[in-house]
Amino acid sequence: MAIEQPSTPPGGGGPIELARLIENDPTGIVILNASGRITFCNPAGERILALSRSYAVQRTYNSPEWRIADLDGRPLADSELPFARVLSTGEAVRDVQHAIEHADGRRILLSVSAAPLRSATGTLEGVVAWLQD
Repeated sequence: MAIEQPSTPPGGGGPIELARLIENDPTGIVILNASGRITFCNPAGERILALSRSYAVQRTYNSPEWRIADLDGRPLADSELPFARVLSTGEAVRDVQHAIEHADGRRILLSVSAAPLRSATGTLEGVVAWLQD
């Protein structure tokens, strides 16, 4: 016996529903362009990164202000960061753990998963990252 699938998801689906999902997701969602500049950050991303959205979009994934380190506090090479790994391989990465330290000394431990964003022709146009603290 086949189970009939609904034609639209609960809530109606579509762009408005997707926007609400992204805005209310407890996971930080950050979109970066191919140059590594943040172009979008949801409210959870703002909280995790301790930045307003308007300030977050002025930064790149490797801005010196992040003071990025491994979990033991050693500086992390740019090539080890999720954005750079996705850009160089074209493949998604999962659960890349590192820390960022803010100017006030607060240290935040992150788990980052990231995936390529491709155009209809397959060109890598950017990266979407999911952050958990």
